[in-house]
Amino acid sequence: MRNAIRRLALPLGSLLAAGGLVLATAATAGAAINTDYATGWQAGNNAWQFRFVEAKFTVPLHACGSDDFWGAGISLIGSSDRVTLGVSCQGSIPFAGYQFDYTGTTDPNSWSHVTAVASNHVILEQLYYDQTTDYVSLWAKDLTTGAVLVNDSHYASSARYMTVLAAAAVADPASYAPSAGKSFVLMPFTDVNVTSYNGVHGNGIEGRWGVKELDETNGAQVIAAAPDLYNGGTAFNVREYGNS
Repeated sequence: MRNAIRRLALPLGSLLAAGGLVLATAATAGAAINTDYATGWQAGNNAWQFRFVEAKFTVPLHACGSDDFWGAGISLIGSSDRVTLGVSCQGSIPFAGYQFDYTGTTDPNSWSHVTAVASNHVILEQLYYDQTTDYVSLWAKDLTTGAVLVNDSHYASSARYMTVLAAAAVADPASYAPSAGKSFVLMPFTDVNVTSYNGVHGNGIEGRWGVKELDETNGAQVIAAAPDLYNGGTAFNVREYGNS
């Protein structure tokens, strides 16, 4: 699947949504999940439903240029429905945008590029599902400039969101990886928060539902990972690794 994905139009929703992850291990709460495409954190143990997720992240300094950044964002995921809001590469330019995947209505690889963003800018993103109207709202703002990047809402087809992701995707194999045995922070996530349908708030992305780390791997080698939650579970770094 990796060879079929072109950097020109990254299908970030497919990368960050559960259906696009290749789960190489049967993970328990807190354990790492090895994936082909995503690195970050996943909340949810199928016992909860989620209606809200938000996160801030800093677009890498050389995003879509001389680094391995492909995209980053947040997702609400159900058994057959998912919505992703994030930043992905359109050629050499990072764009804020989104993707919906509702069975029978939307191509799961269709990513809507909405507004260009600049490297090193801080982006705030929020997804909110209103159970009373059955609409999901998407809102993204460039906190560096104050510009609203995405402000939209869509019918959610009676969604039942059981999983939340805050994650990034990098090139695999990486073109600009660190030296063997080295690593560096590609991008930081902060103020990651989750709310369940019944109003229970996560301690950051953590909560009664538990979290699992997503490690992007190539065989046995870790390409990128987010190994530590800190500040009460509200923040983490996506770190890229150099493998021998």
